[in-house]
Amino acid sequence: MPKPEPVVQKLFKVLEEAKGLRKGLEKVKKVARKPKTAMLAKRLVEAKTFEDIRAARAALKGKLIPEGAEIMPTVTKFTEAEQAELIQTITKSPVLGKLVFTKRNTAEALGDLLQFGKIPTLGQRRNLIRVFGDEFAKIVPAEDIKAWQRFSDVLTEVINTPKTTMSMLDLSASLRQALTLATRHPIEAIRATFGAGAKSGLRQKWFEGIQESIINNRFAPAADAAGLDLTTMGHILKREEAYVSGWLQRLAKNWGTYTLPKKIITAPLWPVGQAARMSERAFIATLNKMRMDIFSRYAALWEGKAGEAELKAMAEVINICSGRGAVGRRLQPLVNLLNNVWFSPRLQISRVQYLGLPFTLWKYPPLVRRYVIGNIVAFYGTIAGTLSMIGLAAKQFGWKDVSIEEDPRSTDVGKIRIGDTRIDPWGGHQQYARLITRLISGEMKTAMGQIKEIDREEELVRFLRLKESPFIGLLHDIFKGESFLGEELTAEPENIQKQAFERTAPFFIRDMIDAIREDGLLGGMAASAGFFGVGVLSYPSATYANWLATIEKKIGRETTDEDMRKMRPDYNKAEASWLEYLELKTAKAREHYRENNPDIEASMYFWGELNTLSSPEAQEEF
Repeated sequence: MPKPEPVVQKLFKVLEEAKGLRKGLEKVKKVARKPKTAMLAKRLVEAKTFEDIRAARAALKGKLIPEGAEIMPTVTKFTEAEQAELIQTITKSPVLGKLVFTKRNTAEALGDLLQFGKIPTLGQRRNLIRVFGDEFAKIVPAEDIKAWQRFSDVLTEVINTPKTTMSMLDLSASLRQALTLATRHPIEAIRATFGAGAKSGLRQKWFEGIQESIINNRFAPAADAAGLDLTTMGHILKREEAYVSGWLQRLAKNWGTYTLPKKIITAPLWPVGQAARMSERAFIATLNKMRMDIFSRYAALWEGKAGEAELKAMAEVINICSGRGAVGRRLQPLVNLLNNVWFSPRLQISRVQYLGLPFTLWKYPPLVRRYVIGNIVAFYGTIAGTLSMIGLAAKQFGWKDVSIEEDPRSTDVGKIRIGDTRIDPWGGHQQYARLITRLISGEMKTAMGQIKEIDREEELVRFLRLKESPFIGLLHDIFKGESFLGEELTAEPENIQKQAFERTAPFFIRDMIDAIREDGLLGGMAASAGFFGVGVLSYPSATYANWLATIEKKIGRETTDEDMRKMRPDYNKAEASWLEYLELKTAKAREHYRENNPDIEASMYFWGELNTLSSPEAQEEF
């Protein structure tokens, strides 16, 4: 943020001095309002006709403060030249770009504040902060926000903190959030990811420059009017869903201004906040760049052909394709509430809407309809083509560890399996197709290849539970006394540490650790795709999975990918004790070893490595 000009410094000083006067004016208004209210009440009691009711409003006419008394002396402290300079600071502000109506509204808000002491609305105040910096926010509080609104915002930030930490430390926006745009516009996706996202993550100055270039795009006013979603690091309602919580980022930004005791207390959180701040800048810049570049490309291409309806429809499609589902103003408050319950409600809504695009083509103008068809063909064609080539290559070169599941009832459908690591190139889109297939057929294919009937209601509930936000998921688990996977929740330090890691650690870090644990360096190389938004999941293979199949009846439900991943450490520990037996070359030596080590034999039988127990001692151990 550049150093404020002298007139801006004067503005801050004058506004600071006027705080008490504004409060005084409010008290005067409150006192003046009492006799008017009493007169209104009297006339309502005396009213005999509806004309009397309408006439009763006359009691409220007239100013609460004598003419001229409501004028704040703050405006008189500025010369005409200084007032002109303040106005030009707004009208020529690069952060407001070419948004003429926004500039006018912002300038009027400052004038009302200086002349009448009128506190700006939430949107006006946000724009004034963008123009004059954070110092304005400290001096002019958001007094138009009710106490319950402030409480709601604070609660939202606290509840969504784990969501922020889980989403950071990657460049996943283009290949997850905006995957359907990336497959149609790969060049724009690459430019947005590396030219905007990566640079913005490294430096705040570069982020501001990219945001400014987006605002100054010649089609920015048209995009704004059409409803194209361009997010910021500002108020909760304008942030990306993954970064709804922003207190960690603000802590990192303002840490240098803290007192020494406060610095010491918050020091452990500074690196987390800094990582979140960098990650959010990269996320926002990537998506905003893609949205505006693609919108402006077609706005220019259709210039003279497209009207307001076409541009509005195109903005809606781009929003859907970049994870900002179209919900409308009436449903927006509900979606904001769901943000505390689900991980990313608008992202999930966008996935459902994209799945339904072929059936809603009729509502779009012809120009946009052709674009939607091209986008759908590009998305499904690119992913299907990639999977087909990998499958053919695996057969051609004999890659036994590489396979692709084709059954739509399977959890692994459309995923590339390398050893025990699964790579999901669909960006979350196939989850809904799989759910619909299972609900229609009433069947699922397990990780062991078995076809089983399902309870449709349980399947739907389980799917929705998987979409819960980390905080709500924790409350749900505490209420039940066990995790989603059936693990008992205890107050033991080891269990608390495990739960904290699983509910706050970045997705990319968790996936990388799991992949290396399962498949070593090869798994780590496959998991590196997760940094750019490709889904990666690692869990054990056939022997281990076959053992899990034997306990399904006992736990009363189908084993899941997460079951296998969670129990793998115990399997690895047991497997380490079998190495001496597995290294024996002859059957006689192995038989002798089993006789002398019934505990090892029982362990191997328990985990499915052996099919029989050779002695009563081993049976007792089992």
